[in-house]
Amino acid sequence: MIDRCAVCGNKGFYLQKDFNPRLGILIFAIGVIFSYHTRFLSLFIATAIDFILYYVLPTVTVCYQCRAIYREGKENPQHQGFHHVTALKYSKTAT
Repeated sequence: MIDRCAVCGNKGFYLQKDFNPRLGILIFAIGVIFSYHTRFLSLFIATAIDFILYYVLPTVTVCYQCRAIYREGKENPQHQGFHHVTALKYSKTAT
């Protein structure tokens, strides 16, 4: 279980799905582009792909300070999803 970053020594982490966000935006952009021609069926398909990927892909732990990604470890129950206020706190200490 991860409690301290091996790269920077930070103790602040968040959880996210192990997926490239740009690919997710591309999937929905294609759904939007073809929505008129498919009578919005492409948007439903893009949403279905998103749901499937959400349940299939593993969760990773990410350090707020240095953005180091930890895969294949046991999830720490104290870590939650990304919080913008917490990220702002760490961005101020990094500069």
